[in-house]
Formats: sequence, C-alpha cells, structure tokens
Amino acid sequence: MVVSLVAVIALLLLVAWLLRRFGVEKRWLSSGRGGTLTIEETLMVDTERRVVIVGREDKRYVLLLGKDGDLLLDTYEEADVEEIEEEVDEEA
Repeated sequence: MVVSLVAVIALLLLVAWLLRRFGVEKRWLSSGRGGTLTIEETLMVDTERRVVIVGREDKRYVLLLGKDGDLLLDTYEEADVEEIEEEVDEEA
C-alpha cells in the first residue's frame, strides 16, 4: 500500500518536472492575447530583493521586487534602448 502511494507521488512529480522542463505550462497559462508580456531580465540584489525588467509591446518597466513591497524604478520605450546602444557603439 505504502509503496504504491510513493510510486504514484513519484510519477506525479516526474510528470510535473517534465511539463516545466519543456515549457508546456507557459503555453497553457498564457492569456491568449499574443503573449506580449515578457520577463526580459532579472538580477538578484540580495537575498530578499531582485530587479526585474518586464517588457510589454514596445515599453519596458524596471521593477524592484522584495518582501517589503514592490517599486517601479523606471519606464522606457524600445526606441530609447536602440538610441543608447547606438551611442555606446559610436563611443567604442
């Protein structure tokens, strides 16, 4: 009885891991509106906070996420990023 229960739990965990591994849940959980919301980059600041760049269509939002609360640090458009990259290329 116990062996069967452990085997079923192990099988469920294996299926869940495989679904995550191959990104199936992202397709199932998407809103169906074209998937315009993306997490572009993330950086751990310390053990309790991280900075995340979230993209939506042509805008980018820089967020500070932590257990004490979330904070919008900056908002910029895709055109601003291209302009900055061109300036950096010119200086190099």
